[in-house]
Amino acid sequence: GQGKNRLSSIASLRFFDTFAQAAFDSSFNLPSPPAQPVVDVATDHGKVVLSWDAASRNNYNQPGYKFEGYNIYQGASVAGPWTLLATYDELTPPAVVFDAVFDIESGQIIPLFPVALGSNLGVRFTHTITQDAVRGGNLNDGTQYYFAVTSYSYNGAGKPKVLENPQTPLSIIPQRAAAGTAYATASATPVTHL
Repeated sequence: GQGKNRLSSIASLRFFDTFAQAAFDSSFNLPSPPAQPVVDVATDHGKVVLSWDAASRNNYNQPGYKFEGYNIYQGASVAGPWTLLATYDELTPPAVVFDAVFDIESGQIIPLFPVALGSNLGVRFTHTITQDAVRGGNLNDGTQYYFAVTSYSYNGAGKPKVLENPQTPLSIIPQRAAAGTAYATASATPVTHL
């Protein structure tokens, strides 16, 4: 464990040892998070529309865990840090999931920290972004932004309670469509997966 000093490093080691012990006790048969959603991107003047498939929701089968929802993030760079924009979760409780986490700054275990911020308003497969959550203001044409869509599952008795796949950055530049574009036949703007 790595902390801010020698004592917090020991506290970190003890916290993460509980996960190592649980992995050992289960013969390293560890559950996986849902599959990474496949994301399509469309852009327009000051706007980004992210759309993703339902495979991670429909094909998830891990003992004890059930699919719970999708998180949409904006990154300050390709490597983050990431700002949560929205969560679309199942209609079933709990909406907000609390779990124990180790805080490096204080060197303490926070027993009830929110690790999933749902709303129980239902799962969606599209999200429109017009505001820059990192720098503030509207999205600007010709400016590169980084977004990611993840999926996560939940087990109230699990260790950890939430399994989420990592952010796969999408590099997106909002821009107007070329003059004369027929929107009914236009395809999505190309996106770079980093």
